[in-house]
Amino acid sequence: MSTTHTAVFENAILKSTELKADTKIAVGLDTEQTTKELTVVGDTPEIRIQDKTGSNPEVNQTTLSIVADGGVTHFRAGTSTFDTTETKGDIKFQSSTGDSTHAIITGTGRVGVGTMAPTESLDIVGNINLQKVSNTATIKLDSNVVTEFTRSKKLIKYPRVAMTGATTAGYTASASSENNGTTTGQAWRAFDGVAGGERGYHSTDNIYTSGIYGGTASMTDVNNTVYDGEWIKLQLPTGERIKVMGAYFYPRDVSWYKIPYKGYILGSNTGANGSWNLISTFNSVTTSASYVHPGVHMFENNTNEYYNHIALVANEVYPTSLATALNFAELEYFAIPEYDPDAHGTDFIARSIPNTPNTDWLEFYYDAKDLSDGSISSVTDLKPSGTTVNGTVNGSVSVSNGAFTFNGTTDYIRGTLNSVLSDYTFSLWINASEQVQTGFVGIFEMGTRTTNNSTGLYLNGSGKIVHLAFANNLESSHKVQRGWLHIICAYSEGDRTIYVNGEMIAFDNYGLLTPSGTQFTIGANNGGGINSGESVGQFFTGSIANLRLFNRILSGTEIQELYSYQKEYFGASPNVLTFKNGCLGVGTNEPKATLDVAGTFQCGNSPLKFYHIQGQHVSSAGNHSIPRPADMSDVVISITGVTYNSNEDAVPFERHADSASWETDVFYDVSATAFVINNQGSAVLGKPFSLFVVTL
Repeated sequence: MSTTHTAVFENAILKSTELKADTKIAVGLDTEQTTKELTVVGDTPEIRIQDKTGSNPEVNQTTLSIVADGGVTHFRAGTSTFDTTETKGDIKFQSSTGDSTHAIITGTGRVGVGTMAPTESLDIVGNINLQKVSNTATIKLDSNVVTEFTRSKKLIKYPRVAMTGATTAGYTASASSENNGTTTGQAWRAFDGVAGGERGYHSTDNIYTSGIYGGTASMTDVNNTVYDGEWIKLQLPTGERIKVMGAYFYPRDVSWYKIPYKGYILGSNTGANGSWNLISTFNSVTTSASYVHPGVHMFENNTNEYYNHIALVANEVYPTSLATALNFAELEYFAIPEYDPDAHGTDFIARSIPNTPNTDWLEFYYDAKDLSDGSISSVTDLKPSGTTVNGTVNGSVSVSNGAFTFNGTTDYIRGTLNSVLSDYTFSLWINASEQVQTGFVGIFEMGTRTTNNSTGLYLNGSGKIVHLAFANNLESSHKVQRGWLHIICAYSEGDRTIYVNGEMIAFDNYGLLTPSGTQFTIGANNGGGINSGESVGQFFTGSIANLRLFNRILSGTEIQELYSYQKEYFGASPNVLTFKNGCLGVGTNEPKATLDVAGTFQCGNSPLKFYHIQGQHVSSAGNHSIPRPADMSDVVISITGVTYNSNEDAVPFERHADSASWETDVFYDVSATAFVINNQGSAVLGKPFSLFVVTL
């Protein structure tokens, strides 16, 4: 049995002693009750310093232990506060509960907080809170603004090599069809580095009638959207992924009308059908009558998606009677690599994290973002409180990639509200798989349709967005294109509005009416209500990611928050302020001008958009149709243009000009979604032109 030896020292220094097991040395402070006790415990070399203060000196208040255990020294403070272990030069801070992500100082000179495997000199997983006494400054990971200093990346041409066969240096090219594929016309010849004067890639003949595709080739994306047309695919070397920002199409010779004119660029990381994502849609390309100048399609890709497989689907070639096949000498992609070893620049990015939308006043909230892919039979109301308004699935509605998908023939979701709404706002993200051709297509409707007391969202026969309210339509001029779009409709005391991507596009005052009926339908019309014999119809083809219905009209700030919350997720634009290469970008990761604003900016009370369209007058007098850019609104504020003379003089467009040789005018044809240029003057024929367009 061991013996405890105790000595009390006041104002003393312990110079040397032999510490044995169960030996205690108490160092007195002011009284016998206030001591610091140094104890050697047990048969292992453990030194324990205990604070014996307080009303009960026998209860350990604070303990610091130093324990030698097999060559490893442990430091413990208290009973379970932390455990510091020095092993092989690493100092680890862990809680007694075994939390392995507390903190570490490694023998390699790295410090980790919230991680036991730091990859940088200072690696912090969690929040950083930096404060000054007189002027508090705080940086937190979960605050509204995150600042990044990222490695700047460059735009690079792909493929990086001139291909000499179907597979070259890790790149593989393939196509839906290859005309005379054993000798010429193979897919890889579009990537062989020869920009003109050769046959290049050539699809099967006679499948484009007057430029329109008439074959069976297509590609399918992750949302089951089918993109018709001959396709040519480029697979990158293993481990390489790129973000495509544009494409150049070099014609075989002066017969540039066989290059892609309308179509799609898609990306995938597997290359399998159904795994593709739409990167960009092009409705026309800038062309030239010389193969020296390529067809061009450049665009702003604001997503953070990088792909290993890139595909071009040509839905149309240039619309002439001679365009019966897809044929071009060279295809070049311009893209940003996921990792660029030659990039040494630095970007400054201030990233805003949007607020989660308000959940007050919700009638119901449906969202597929957390649902597994596959068929469903019901939809659960996700609003946080109140009586749930669940939906019943009809047809074969399914979930794909975080969205509800509708087949356009039998699919819809139906539910019943808790009460009739006199004021409302509904918000949803939609992706129309097909362009509406005839009749109306129902997206969302509530109320009794047969008594003209229903309201909702429709697309008319031209694909324009329509806010139906009480048998009277508020029709916007905005046409739905393929791709994700955020739409909000609101009604209160007769005021009806439509918002697209956070901006009001239509408004009227129809009068005060009260809807009737509590049934609602998503993906089709309401079928006349519960007591009506009218059958459901006007089915929607495409995807709806989420739908929120509020029982009041939302403010402009709330509407903007709903759009901003997910606009980056759906590829509209990132919530960033970027300083790169001396250029400041708002809403873009890649500013291309001294000040580059993606989207709208507020100028007084008018959010304006500006477009520059270039092309070439036709060689004979008459009308020349220029398709509207895909992201341009139909609400045109101003159009002006110039024709370039052979010496590059710029001659303004003018109707009934003083000099008839330069007579040119332009108007926007809403029904054709195209700018129609009328060139009557002999001097303008075949000359380049430039249009400057202002829209809302």
